[in-house]
Formats: sequence, structure tokens, C-alpha cells
Amino acid sequence: MSDDTYTGLGEYYYSFHNVLSSAPGWNTITMPLVRNDSWDGGGWNLTGWAGDSDDGELDVHAIGGFHFEFSIAGSGRVIILRNSNS
Repeated sequence: MSDDTYTGLGEYYYSFHNVLSSAPGWNTITMPLVRNDSWDGGGWNLTGWAGDSDDGELDVHAIGGFHFEFSIAGSGRVIILRNSNS
């Protein structure tokens, strides 16, 4: 679905996970595709930090992309991403 007349940034949803407190070794993050304004990784949060509010609905059919952003305290830990299909 595309709307060539739309010029906004779209809705930016965030999901928060504290991965560096997990047990050592490989850990999995599961992100359910629901908007519930969770701050603990149990869903997606429309914080209003970026993008538009639009209708406030997480329209999974309209997801155009995603990116990962890490914020750590700088204690020397390492995060390695692996494709689960490999």
C-alpha cells in the first residue's frame, strides 16, 4: 500500500530491551507486533520522540523498514547480531 501524496515521516515505534543484563551467551529478543506502549520489551511504544503521531495504530501491513539502536553505559560489553537463518 502506498500513498504518493504522503509527505510526513511516518510513525516511529520503539521497543526497549535490557540485553546486557541477560545471562552470558546467545540470547533471543522477541518483539510482538502490538502497540501497548511497553517500556520493557513487551510490545511497541509510540513515544513521540520522532516522526508523526498519525492515527496512533501500529499498522503492521505498512511497516516499511526497521533499524537497531543500542544505548549502553560503556562498560566494555559486546553485542553480536546473528541471522537466525544462518
